Amino acid sequence: MPQDVRERKGSFFTPEIWVELSQKYIADIREYFQGRNEKGKMNTKSEDKKYNELIKNLRDCLTILAQKIEPKVYEYGFLKK
Repeated sequence: MPQDVRERKGSFFTPEIWVELSQKYIADIREYFQGRNEKGKMNTKSEDKKYNELIKNLRDCLTILAQKIEPKVYEYGFLKK
């Protein structure tokens, strides 16, 4: 769909570069707080209690959001069953 049509319809589109950067930033934050083991794999947990609290809250919120948007994903044709 052309950009001008999306704008008139109120559609939102996130440019791929911003999606990629957001994923990179999240990975950088996780690596900083969780660290890596001797084999270079990222640790599954952090020793920072505040980070663990915040990441749990983020995951809980994402789960709630996913539940709220699931019906719309199929209704508007983003995914097909």
